[in-house]
Amino acid sequence: KADELIALVLEKGSHKFEWVHLKSNNEEFYVEITLTNIKSETDNLIHVIWRDITESKKAEELLKASEAEGWSLFEEAPYPIWVNDSSEIKNNFNKLIKNGVTDIRTYLDKNPDEIKKMANLIKVKKVNKSSLVFYGVQSEDELFRNISDFFVTESYDSFKEELIALFEGKLYYKSELLIRKLNGQLAHIVVTASVPEIYKDTLEKVIISFVDVTEQKRNEQTKEILLNISKQISDVTSVESFSAIV
Repeated sequence: KADELIALVLEKGSHKFEWVHLKSNNEEFYVEITLTNIKSETDNLIHVIWRDITESKKAEELLKASEAEGWSLFEEAPYPIWVNDSSEIKNNFNKLIKNGVTDIRTYLDKNPDEIKKMANLIKVKKVNKSSLVFYGVQSEDELFRNISDFFVTESYDSFKEELIALFEGKLYYKSELLIRKLNGQLAHIVVTASVPEIYKDTLEKVIISFVDVTEQKRNEQTKEILLNISKQISDVTSVESFSAIV
C-alpha cells in the first residue's frame, strides 16, 4: 500500500487521504495525511503532514446517526410530510421585488394566474409513507405525476396565503386547504409549512405537513344543519303557541 501511495505522489505531486492508526493502548485514532513530492536536484523527497481528525470523525458519525434517526422519524410519522424545493418561487419573488412589487397580496389579487404559475414552480423532493397512503398511491413517482390533479379551485385561495407568508419572510405558516384525492374524493386538510432557518434566503427546503380534518368538518357541517333545523322547529313551535294563545 505504501509503495502505491508513493508512486501516486510522485506522479501527481501530492495526495491527501485518511488513515486509521492504533495508539499504544490499542485505541484507534483517525488521521488525515497529506503527502507532497518535493523535487531536488538529486532526489525526490516526500513531505508528510499528519493531522488528528478523531474528534471530527466522531462528530461526523454522530451526525450520520442523528440523520438516520431523523429520517426514520420522517418515514414513519403517522401524518403526511413533504419536503418541497421552493427556490424557483424565491427567484420569482426576487424578480417581482426588482420590478418594484412590495405588496404581494395586491399583486396576486390583480394577477390571479400567477398563483397557479407559482404552484407549478414547486419541486417535491421527498414524501413519507403516510403521504402515499393518504393519497392512495403506491409510489412517489405515481404521486408526483398527479400533483396538479390534487388542487381544486378553492385550493389556490389557501396557496395564495402561503405565498404571501413566504414573500413576507415568515418561517411558519398554517392554513386549511381543500384538495382532491386520486379517487376523486374531496378532503379538508390543515397544512403547516415550515422553513428551516438555514433555507430562509433560498427556500430550497420547505417542510409541509398536514392533518386530515375531513371527518371533523363533516361533523361540524352536520351539527350546523341540525342546529338550523332545531331553530326552524323552535320558531314554528313558538308561532303556533302564540297563535293558540291569541
